[in-house]
Amino acid sequence: MTHLQERWQMEGAWVRADDRFTIESDGKLTRCSPGLLDGAVLRLDWTPATARSGLEIRVGHYMILLGGHGGHAASLIKAQALVDYGDMPPLRPGLPMAVRFRADNRKPSAEVSLDGRILLHGEPDLHGGGFWPGFPDEVVITVLGGATLQGIRLDSVPVQRPRSFPVPSARGQRTLAIAVDFGDDIGAGVPWTRAHFDAFGENLRRIGFRRVYWMYDGEPDGGVYDDGSVGPKTQHVIQTTYQHVGVPLDAAVRACHAHGLEVYALFKPFEMGLNLNTEERRGVAEGGYGKRQRIGGWLTMTARIFRDHPELLMMRRDAESTRPEKQPPVCKIRCVHRGVEPTRVHPDDVELWVSDDNTSYRRYQGPMERSEQVEEVQDLDIRDGLVVPVGTRTRRRTITFCGFTLRHPYYALKVPCGDDHGEFVNRLYALVELFGPGDERIPFTYGFFTGAEESPPGRDFSGRGFLFDDAHQGPWIYSGRSILRRYEALDHVRGATGIAVGKNAYTTGTPEPGCALARAEWLRWVERCLAMGVDGVDLRVPMHTRSFEWEAYGFNPPVAEAYRAAFGSDPRQGPFDAAQLHRLRGDQYTQFVREAAARCRAYGRPLQVHIDRPMDHGPRGYPFMGVDWQWRRWVESCGVGALTFKEIGGSHRSGLDHQLFYEAAVLARQRGIPIFDCPFLHEFQETGRSLGEVLAERMAYARRLELDGFIVYEHAVFFKARADGGFEVLRDDIDLAALARSTGWVG
Repeated sequence: MTHLQERWQMEGAWVRADDRFTIESDGKLTRCSPGLLDGAVLRLDWTPATARSGLEIRVGHYMILLGGHGGHAASLIKAQALVDYGDMPPLRPGLPMAVRFRADNRKPSAEVSLDGRILLHGEPDLHGGGFWPGFPDEVVITVLGGATLQGIRLDSVPVQRPRSFPVPSARGQRTLAIAVDFGDDIGAGVPWTRAHFDAFGENLRRIGFRRVYWMYDGEPDGGVYDDGSVGPKTQHVIQTTYQHVGVPLDAAVRACHAHGLEVYALFKPFEMGLNLNTEERRGVAEGGYGKRQRIGGWLTMTARIFRDHPELLMMRRDAESTRPEKQPPVCKIRCVHRGVEPTRVHPDDVELWVSDDNTSYRRYQGPMERSEQVEEVQDLDIRDGLVVPVGTRTRRRTITFCGFTLRHPYYALKVPCGDDHGEFVNRLYALVELFGPGDERIPFTYGFFTGAEESPPGRDFSGRGFLFDDAHQGPWIYSGRSILRRYEALDHVRGATGIAVGKNAYTTGTPEPGCALARAEWLRWVERCLAMGVDGVDLRVPMHTRSFEWEAYGFNPPVAEAYRAAFGSDPRQGPFDAAQLHRLRGDQYTQFVREAAARCRAYGRPLQVHIDRPMDHGPRGYPFMGVDWQWRRWVESCGVGALTFKEIGGSHRSGLDHQLFYEAAVLARQRGIPIFDCPFLHEFQETGRSLGEVLAERMAYARRLELDGFIVYEHAVFFKARADGGFEVLRDDIDLAALARSTGWVG
């Protein structure tokens, strides 16, 4: 180990190497035994030389930065996004730091502690991009700024796991199916006719499909594609299709049955509206483009009952006090950095833009004072779902804009020097602050993504606006944890941060399961599907609403009253037990599942339910949307007839090795319940592999596990309607019929 001593000034023999791993001169642990880092503890004893000294530890998609960049700080970065940040006390020799890796395929995480105190904690399952099936067998350590590393040791007990879980084999008939999100199909711009539906059924039967999962979006009158729900071009295609065939699901059932195919209605109870807003300009709204107004504009694709009765959607805890119309004028905007060190962002670099309609932004040219200083700032935190001041103050670097009185509803801070990481960083809930004339705090909503429905491409926010309260595909999208806890940079690569005064009182299109009227409407949709002759109904929880603040929603009066009856306090008025609230709301959704299964049995049809990765959280964590997803109860006592696994492991076959899959699969097999795999395969674009390769691998692996069915997601990826009533093949590199035969799903 002399090369380590020379490079890192090793003092002592605290380096341990055996036949399970080796250490190279560049600090890389290589050739680890499989599973060595799973549950391992990497112990480091090091001392910084200057304020720039530090260690950089890379493990897979994680980068842990200890020290460096001007202070005793520790940062945890996952997939180039800052996950967690903490202050690091001064180091001294003999005070080892531990980096613990846990990857039990249920809660993979990395944790940094010093002398028993946890500094950082991150869970990759809170990030977009699918589950991380485990840690790679490699650690790369880089010494920064002349740090002295006295010792390094890796303590690990290798975890032995089977390559695949011993799921009991199915005895039923294997079923190859395909999912249809009709909104994506009509996006091709061609209205469907009876001829299209007939060709649709004939084509799928020829390939070898036995079943279709058709997403049900409601009726022409009152559904999410009701008149005025989307832009003029798409609306014309939808309305023309309605004129040709009536309800698309009904037409699909008739055509598919004629060709010997089953049809299941794929129903998403929480997809009753999309966070796609159009321009707020009155003329557009009067033209019928958009249904319900919220911060940022008019919402598209909102089912009528939830447009007319937003109180059935998830309600914000402080809904009344944070409404935009109740807020004072903006007299000061302050940007707060997490530390005191200088950054590359200066007051003159930041441009303030304003807008009255979230469509036309213009640079503010009025009176304004700019300043940068290090000052004591009131610390903020998220308590009981809301961002609130706490009883401490900390010195931080700030950039302040004041000397004006502005009454615009929308603002943007544009920083032209952005890149992937940025330097002016803080948690989102503390990065920007708005103040009124009495220095009172003004609640506001972030917007990070641009794009009004069907706006011309290539336009930036100045002519297109922002999607507010839309986390899109960023970190934590499948967690109930507020994304405002995330660290973000003012000088990020996107270059602009949108700010809207006030908060939305209700979520976009996610009904509250604690509202009896919302559950009744869900049951009405299920009943309508059954009446059209579907062969089953499949419920899917995940949807396209991506709120920044799930922790703040779910406080509708019926929920608050039920909580008060059970626990003696009103969760809207004071501290409450979040786990009990999550469980209570989960009980209400479970009641809907039970009633939906009963409706299906009355028609002699099964109820199938999706088991998704957002359900792998208990009520005491941050369950998706703040609801305890009680999938075990659904299987054990609600009469569920089949399971669909989706988004459990991304496109990689190891998703079927996930602990959640194993538990649910064993539970289902004990009760003779069929299991279907329906992976979201678009991640192949991130891996460089072809869609055909990824699809073939997953289909073959699901077949080897002897699952009952495989659902290809989705039809619009492979076929496009033509004006003559036929279909164009979009992926001529993938022969679905040959693939079905080669993987054992047909023949």
